Amino acid sequence: MDNKSLGQKNFFISVKFFLKKVLSPIFLSDFRGTRAAFYEELAKSIENKEQFRTFLLEELKIARDPKTSNQSRATALSMMYGQLRSGEDFRLSTILGVAMPASDRLMLVSLDHSSNKVETLRILAASLREQALAKNLVVKAVIPPAILLPGISAFCWVMATQSLPIMVKMSPPDVWSPFNQSVRSFCEFVAQYGGTVVIVFVIVLIVFSWSISRWKGNFRAIFEQVPVNKGMLLFPVCPFFVPLSIYRDFQVSILFSSMAVLLQSGMTLTDTIRSLIPRSSPWMKWHLERVLYSLHYRPAEYMEAFSKGLLGPMLLAKLSSAIRHTPHFDKLIIKLGTSEGEQIRKQIGSVTKTLNTLLLLSMGGLMMYLYVGQFSISQSLTDALSSAAYRR
Repeated sequence: MDNKSLGQKNFFISVKFFLKKVLSPIFLSDFRGTRAAFYEELAKSIENKEQFRTFLLEELKIARDPKTSNQSRATALSMMYGQLRSGEDFRLSTILGVAMPASDRLMLVSLDHSSNKVETLRILAASLREQALAKNLVVKAVIPPAILLPGISAFCWVMATQSLPIMVKMSPPDVWSPFNQSVRSFCEFVAQYGGTVVIVFVIVLIVFSWSISRWKGNFRAIFEQVPVNKGMLLFPVCPFFVPLSIYRDFQVSILFSSMAVLLQSGMTLTDTIRSLIPRSSPWMKWHLERVLYSLHYRPAEYMEAFSKGLLGPMLLAKLSSAIRHTPHFDKLIIKLGTSEGEQIRKQIGSVTKTLNTLLLLSMGGLMMYLYVGQFSISQSLTDALSSAAYRR
């Protein structure tokens, strides 16, 4: 094969890989949304002594049958069966992982070490439902401001580019009191730089969403330790404190669920952390490596190891209090990963509600400022024109 043919082949392989990476989440979105039920079905299959290969093939037939067609599920099952047939890796975490989102990796790895895979799969399904509830809390907090934002932006734009320029042309200098001038300056800024601000905002939002699972380092750890109440006060200046706190708590709830399963299977705490590191996101991997490093030099100082940024202030205080009565730290992790998961979700819900209130108040304040400003300018203009007409 000449260099040209080889180059074309490599190009098509690269394009195929890129399209698969981009399109797979779209094709699998419906299946991933109901994957908790799939884990429970697999648990029931194992409990009934059915071979894994048979389970995949039979479920694939059902998904492809015109009467019970489910294209997303069929795609996922065919990917799993293809991984099984390849013979490269027979671990359940690898076979299931080809069709599951990256967020399941920490939990899936526990399957490979669990002595009771049926129970582990059911814990995984329950954990996913808990995560779904936590996600719904975040979504409910973000949706109302997201709906209001386009309307507020449109109002600002119309006022800045249509209403205010007409008023400026008609207004004598005495109309522009300090408050009216502040509204005018704001609207002129929107008219001149509004489009740029929107583009920059969208870019920053995309970059932040992409980097939240990848950004690591001491600065990230410091930002994550900012208490939620202070993060709310600093929101106008540093709006990323609160989202980072929500993301950390959400990921810790997943981590503790995974650790609980591994610890219950008989693994030690350090072995559990080592087994989770390869399947973790860069951010989580960095935190777990710091915990492992601390435990290596101070094996009995559990709170010190977990207090370096991974746990938020509230959860850290809870652990510090509980460890006085339960000297076995692994039992605390198991408790947090199972029965105490509801409390972590409530904490996430509390933070998201506060964030929702803050966003709505900020938008409401901006709307009130513009409405009052428009009324004040109109009233001042009317008074000025009336005075001028009276003098004539």
